[in-house]
Amino acid sequence: MNINFVRIENSDKVSLQIFLIKILFLLKLNKMKISVSTQQNNLKSIVDERFGRCNFFYIYDTETKKGEFFENPFKDGNHGVGTKIVEFLANKSVSEIFATEVGEKAAEMLSKLNMKTNIMNKDNTLEGIISNLITN
Repeated sequence: MNINFVRIENSDKVSLQIFLIKILFLLKLNKMKISVSTQQNNLKSIVDERFGRCNFFYIYDTETKKGEFFENPFKDGNHGVGTKIVEFLANKSVSEIFATEVGEKAAEMLSKLNMKTNIMNKDNTLEGIISNLITN
């Protein structure tokens, strides 16, 4: 087998990165996981208004009915936080997110990765979202 190496220009690096994340995401996508950006790491927490700078993400597996909190590793970052969060969530096999708003670059990356985005009212609680998922 012949392998040809090509030089990748800077403008193509982002596209390649998204492509590789998408492949990784599809390989891991054997069950549905959702992510909710929260202010606190408990089920009574309300949805955090800041997707990229929220304090925690709650990732819930609809198949096992179990969830886990993850501290946002990028909440204090300077810029580009939204796309880093999308990559973080894709690496956790999340296929759907719940947030009050999502920045333009993060929304674009979510769309390219076919991750469903649910925009909701800021008064929703994590407990309410999970309850609705279980009953639907």
